[in-house]
Formats: sequence, structure tokens, C-alpha cells
Amino acid sequence: MSTGSDDPKFTPKFATDPICKMELMYCRADRISNKLMLAAFEHFSDVSGLKATLEKKLFLCCRVTHEVKEQIVSELQFSLGTMPFKYLDVPLSAKKLIINECMTLVEKIVARVRYWTSKLLSYSVRVQLIKSVLFEMQTYWAQVFLLLKKIINLVTGIYRNFL
Repeated sequence: MSTGSDDPKFTPKFATDPICKMELMYCRADRISNKLMLAAFEHFSDVSGLKATLEKKLFLCCRVTHEVKEQIVSELQFSLGTMPFKYLDVPLSAKKLIINECMTLVEKIVARVRYWTSKLLSYSVRVQLIKSVLFEMQTYWAQVFLLLKKIINLVTGIYRNFL
């Protein structure tokens, strides 16, 4: 969780994503702020009628001792999350991504290509699939962060082999 203001009557901040209906909540990592956050979250659930599933409740924090993390996790009944976490199926991290984190993109492209390879597709159809589907998957990831050159070369090789 990110740090909030120094005001003792700190109100949690909400950021709602209308596409996947994911709630991101930020507050200081102390008991009072977390209780206020949980109360606001429960109020939001009561008013909107939306209920969060327990599997999707993650607690992410930084610069907090292990004891404080465990205390907050037990009080809030959230799972302790780690960075990078996935948002819209893209790993988000404060650091530069490593090859293993980008392999999700490669695996998705390979899965599509394997499925299409089992079909009898003409050359022009394969070119159209690469342009309309596979390039868009790569572009989506590239909008979020800088792709490693090795990943780009690997994906380009997959495109060539598919043609």
C-alpha cells in the first residue's frame, strides 16, 4: 500500500477500473488507516451491491516490517500479494521486467499459433491473423512497458515460422 497523507483522519483513496471492475485502494500501513479503508470498502460493497471474492483480495505493501504486514493481513483477511502482480493480464512492477515475466506474452502467442496451425489456412489468412491478432497482443504489452529486445526477436521468429 502506498503512503497517504499525515492527517490522522486520513480517508482511503479509491481508483476504479470500469473495464474489469477492479478496486485499487491505497492507504498508510497502520491499523487506523486500514480499519478506515476496510470500512469504506464494506460501505462501497453495501451501496453498490458488488462483493469482492476472497481469492482476489490482495494486500501489497512496501517499507513495512514483517510483523506489521502479518498483523494487517490477519485483520483485513486479505492474502499477502507480491510484486509484480497482474492487472488486465499484464504483470505490473516498479522495476524493469525480466525475461521470465515477459514469457507470458510469448506463451499466449505460441498457443494461438498452435491452434491456427491445426487449421488449413491460406498464406493471406495467416498474414491477416498475424497483423490483426498477434501484433495487437504485442502492441498492448508494448504500451504498458518497454519490451526486451530478446522477447521481440523471439516473437518475430514465431511469426516467421507461422508463415
